[in-house]
Amino acid sequence: ALALIVILSLVAQVSFLPLGLSLGVGIPLLVAGLGLFGWAQASLLRGGEHPAPHRSTARLVTGGAFRVSRTPIYAGGTTALFGLAVLLDTATGLGVALLLALLARSVALAEEPYLEAKFGDEYREYSSRVRRWI
Repeated sequence: ALALIVILSLVAQVSFLPLGLSLGVGIPLLVAGLGLFGWAQASLLRGGEHPAPHRSTARLVTGGAFRVSRTPIYAGGTTALFGLAVLLDTATGLGVALLLALLARSVALAEEPYLEAKFGDEYREYSSRVRRWI
């Protein structure tokens, strides 16, 4: 998605923002998204889990970034992509980021029954106190 947004900004850019606004909104979104994404990756590693999505999880990580969001990797990545699209001032890139956000939402919803079945009451208690996104 990142590469597609950059490519679309070069070959099919549909500008929609003044430069000052694209910089003033895009940079903070990009930095915040990358920060949350990195914090989530580090939180998983500190919790003894690997951040690769295809690997099964042995324990429920609830510290670090997972104290503020049950899906900080998806939330951070999506926020960073929206920030990149705004920074590059590309409406087509915003479309890509929106599609990825919808995909991330679908994946997060699909993961919840797995986590509830695997961790039971621990996951139910966690999900009752921590929001899915932010």
